[in-house]
Amino acid sequence: MTTTLLDAQAGDRLPEIDFGRISRATLALYAGASGDHNAIHIDSDFARKAGVDDVFAQGMLSMGVLARVVTS
Repeated sequence: MTTTLLDAQAGDRLPEIDFGRISRATLALYAGASGDHNAIHIDSDFARKAGVDDVFAQGMLSMGVLARVVTS
């Protein structure tokens, strides 16, 4: 396994990280903190009417969680 980014080689594997589930409370709190109040992230009925199964995380929230991969 690579110990630092400088040692990384093509084909190296990253360590596994369990992100857990992003709760609806987290989505609501993130909407307030970020100013991203798009209903598709917090309103299940709106999300279904838009053609998706349920709400989903804001893009920047997802990227923040994924940033743990490169900072761990």
